[in-house]
Amino acid sequence: MSRSTLNVRIPEDKHQYLRLKSTHSGKQLQEIVIECIDLYQEKDEDYVSKFKPLIDSKNEESTHGA
Repeated sequence: MSRSTLNVRIPEDKHQYLRLKSTHSGKQLQEIVIECIDLYQEKDEDYVSKFKPLIDSKNEESTHGA
């Protein structure tokens, strides 16, 4: 899976939480952010019903075209 940069502004307290969680867990900040997004996606009904099938079909197209 390829990676891309995500630049967003978040409240300082959320940033502090991510830094502390990263330090405490011994994981890189990007790993913590990915885990947060994964947990959000699991509960996001729009993602499960609408977006995931679109993403999966695009991934299938890119692997078959490679």
